[in-house]
Amino acid sequence: MVGFFFIEPAQYEIKHIPDFSSFSSTVLLLVFAFGGFESVLVNSGEVKNPEKNLPFALLLAAVFITTIYILIQVVSIGTLPELASSDKPLAEAAGLFMGKSGASIIAIGAIFSVAGTLNAIMLVGSRLPYAFSEEKQFPGLFSFIHPKYKTPTWSLLLFMSITIIVSLNYSFLSAASLSAITRVMIYGIVCTTLILLRKKNPEQANFYKLKHGNIIAVTGILITLWLLSSSRLRELRDVGITILAGLVIYIVVNRSKKNNQ
Repeated sequence: MVGFFFIEPAQYEIKHIPDFSSFSSTVLLLVFAFGGFESVLVNSGEVKNPEKNLPFALLLAAVFITTIYILIQVVSIGTLPELASSDKPLAEAAGLFMGKSGASIIAIGAIFSVAGTLNAIMLVGSRLPYAFSEEKQFPGLFSFIHPKYKTPTWSLLLFMSITIIVSLNYSFLSAASLSAITRVMIYGIVCTTLILLRKKNPEQANFYKLKHGNIIAVTGILITLWLLSSSRLRELRDVGITILAGLVIYIVVNRSKKNNQ
């Protein structure tokens, strides 16, 4: 809030309008920054009264994340002239109006933010192989639950290994793009599924239902296609290889299950 008293209105002057391709690529990366609110849905099976609590938590998280990020961006643009070329924009912006102590506070906050993000990613990511395994779509090994800590041990180790491999072989921007592409694809799949399920089960009413959901879903699908079209071929290729590997594992596990019946 301190930064609002140091905003220079002249900083908001638009001096350069990016082309459509650059704009699309930037929006794709923003999915990584603003995304994550949907992670609360992954642990639905561990939540009390999910029908009531999850829609509220999802919408509240989206509002909070959007509001905080927009406020941060407003202050950063209004106080730091070199924002676009800065390696540590938030710390430098805080340093302008709060001195070294402000920059230090931002740096400490960034450490806590990164730690919290990593914890959330590990919590959510480890539940996916576990859930697939529970549904007999992934090797049964990954549904193992530690008898003492009640955590999916092998699923945690698998996700940790994949995360380390990606971190060592990709730059931050490339890894962020991979994450954004994956999220955008999931959003598109969810939008498509919403339309199909509403058509298939129109009589179901014991769940939260958003008004004009089909229109919103179609809009989401169009935005998904737009953002994916702005992705680089290398990143799309790597995501495609990962999806193909998942399909191969699913087919092998499914055939093995049928042979054992």
